[in-house]
Amino acid sequence: DSFYDSHEHDIAVQTVNGKVSIAALQETNKPSVNVGGVSVNFGATDIVVPITVKNNPGFSGFSFCINYDASRLVLESTNILLDGGYKVIGHPEGYGVNIAWTSTEAYTEDGTIAELHFSLTDDPNSGKAYINTAFRDGYDSFYGFVSGTEQDIAFDAFDGYVDVSNHNFGEWIVTTPATCTTTGLKTRTCLDCSKTETAVILK
Repeated sequence: DSFYDSHEHDIAVQTVNGKVSIAALQETNKPSVNVGGVSVNFGATDIVVPITVKNNPGFSGFSFCINYDASRLVLESTNILLDGGYKVIGHPEGYGVNIAWTSTEAYTEDGTIAELHFSLTDDPNSGKAYINTAFRDGYDSFYGFVSGTEQDIAFDAFDGYVDVSNHNFGEWIVTTPATCTTTGLKTRTCLDCSKTETAVILK
């Protein structure tokens, strides 16, 4: 690589590197709904991911959808944890699950409002399986009642994940010893599930 002129003679240039500065996320007092993040090993069965609210100004109801990485996660159940009120859990087309709750009383606490229970698909890839919230126009929001009128409340939404670790394999066990003329075989089994790996032992 170089800079060069029309007769292809190199031209000396000085390079000055640039940078991108990534600032830490500033803490705000804005209401937010947050999907949790959890780490699991292969073979995990009941994976619980909380959905929490923070800086809650008080709402009388909500409706929103959850989408998730179906290549790694299987949604087993969804629970709305708020006492009283009317609860709806649905599965609208194009979305993983919809959760909705409404009450005549305002809910003013911070903390967990729902839980998602997942299992893993068969032999999923390791890495983060992201879980995100989705608000459908005209359908979904957080809301409260002001002077008897239903009004939307702006909530920021933060996605979560299930971080699937690699298999937790035990020690190799020789199943067929190698000889001076033939190769052998060895196996190892994940301590968290029944997946087995086999490798060749060179002669």
